[in-house]
Amino acid sequence: MIIDVLARQVGRPLGEELMQLMRQAMHGMGQQERAELAVSIDDCFEHAQSSHSGRQQAETLVRQAIPSSEAPGNLSNALSWIDARCELARDDKSFLGRHLAPLAQAEMTETAEQYVATWQAVAEAEPTPHRKDNAGRRAANRSLRGDTP
Repeated sequence: MIIDVLARQVGRPLGEELMQLMRQAMHGMGQQERAELAVSIDDCFEHAQSSHSGRQQAETLVRQAIPSSEAPGNLSNALSWIDARCELARDDKSFLGRHLAPLAQAEMTETAEQYVATWQAVAEAEPTPHRKDNAGRRAANRSLRGDTP
């Protein structure tokens, strides 16, 4: 309902990816929390230079709102869980699938959590904004392969 209001009534160009992230983040939230998140998302669009910039800011905000305690239960969930926290490129999912598929559930969960933690720490430490995702991606992939920097 809130997503429809933002997209249709307010006219925010949310895009399918952001709407999926919003559904994931809002699942399990109370009405007040959902409303507060929706207001914050609207603010991202209101104060952004462009729709694209607003959508990027909103995606970052929503990714942070997704509870990290929701551990993935299978490969598909693990990939979705990682993607909700790190902006995965097309090839990342197949790369991650090859590394996560042979693991038992507990090890898959731990590996997914480590992957995300590495990505986010390195991305946050990267001073150049447009290099953050790639820096995080490279470090997390190296870590997954067992490589050292």
